[in-house]
Amino acid sequence: MRISPLRNISFKNNNDVKPTEPSDNKKGLSNSAKLALGIGGGMALGAATYFIFRGKPQVKPEIAKPIDKIPEQINQTLSKFKSDIENLSSKTVVKLKNGGTKVQYSTPLKEDADTLRDILIFDKSGNLEKRIVSKFDAETKETVHRIFKGDASQIIDKPDEIDREFLVKEITIGNFKPFLADRLERNTVIKHADNTVTKYQDFYRKSKLYERYVYNNYDGELRDTDKVVRYNFAYDNGNLTSVARQDIYKDGHQHGVYSDKGFDPFPIYIKKNGEKDFQVLKDIYTFEPLCRFDSKFNPDNL
Repeated sequence: MRISPLRNISFKNNNDVKPTEPSDNKKGLSNSAKLALGIGGGMALGAATYFIFRGKPQVKPEIAKPIDKIPEQINQTLSKFKSDIENLSSKTVVKLKNGGTKVQYSTPLKEDADTLRDILIFDKSGNLEKRIVSKFDAETKETVHRIFKGDASQIIDKPDEIDREFLVKEITIGNFKPFLADRLERNTVIKHADNTVTKYQDFYRKSKLYERYVYNNYDGELRDTDKVVRYNFAYDNGNLTSVARQDIYKDGHQHGVYSDKGFDPFPIYIKKNGEKDFQVLKDIYTFEPLCRFDSKFNPDNL
């Protein structure tokens, strides 16, 4: 099967692709799982190599270690805490590996119902370090994480009352959706504190991430994006073996730029598992020769 790697890159959103039959990969995905997807990984999602050493996003259950007694400094902060969650009578308190404390409030988990989590992260001295407000919208099937950091007296207000200067980033994660037989697309949009926007389009095959496009632009209009970074992932026996990267520019040919009566192709770089840096592959600038160079990059071979 011949893959045209840039068919999905049109410098605009791909959300108008008509879905086909739902995939089994999204069946049984609870609201709890939908909220959890991105809380840990989404917070770290700022580097283009996120998921490079991961396959299908896994919701790893946190081993809860409730603490017997909440430190007084944390209790004082919690007594002033305001949330959109109406019932704050119960909470989950977990001691973190770094010595800090996580306090989580949640609405009841019901399938096909809005779900809200309000999470406070304290350092080992009991100082409020970070707040994460996560909401799953049952109608749009999107999860939005808002991450706040700063003065404890400011970030314990209701989320919409917190000054935007304390908003580190807002992460919107679209639900997995089928776009072709046996393939899934997942969109993640990150709004940074400086108003810049990064969008990740991830494409899955047989439950594995095999292609990613990273759009960087100012106001979220992908058609105005000057450059897209494309990643491909190779697997062997289910394990990730290498990653390929290619920078694609808007104003040139999809595989390179014509200039001075010549053709300057976009190079492809590759990094094998365990290596630190990408190395350029000479004379390879489209997906097909990349597959011939290493057949494991072919999504049909996953």
